[in-house]
Amino acid sequence: MTHRQQFHQSRLVDQLTRSSQQYQDTLHQVTNFFVAHRNSLVSLAQAQSQAIQWIGQQVQASFLSYMDAFWVLMLTLLSTMPLALTPRNVKLGGAAHAGY
Repeated sequence: MTHRQQFHQSRLVDQLTRSSQQYQDTLHQVTNFFVAHRNSLVSLAQAQSQAIQWIGQQVQASFLSYMDAFWVLMLTLLSTMPLALTPRNVKLGGAAHAGY
């Protein structure tokens, strides 16, 4: 389980290449946020480091939300499986039901 979690985490992080424009825009915006809302003693390098950590936490949160969704789907499937496997009495060769 841990190995698979690390695999998926690395796949999500691979999508965040530092050269991508979306990553650069997000990093710039979050860095500006940290500079604006933190103490004036926070340097730009510290704010950028905090921004990188924040982006990493967002990736982790995204991964965990996918894991939660898969767990819910699995539990739903497992709880409804007995209903699908219950036998029903079927009359073979009988008259067809008219409906309504």
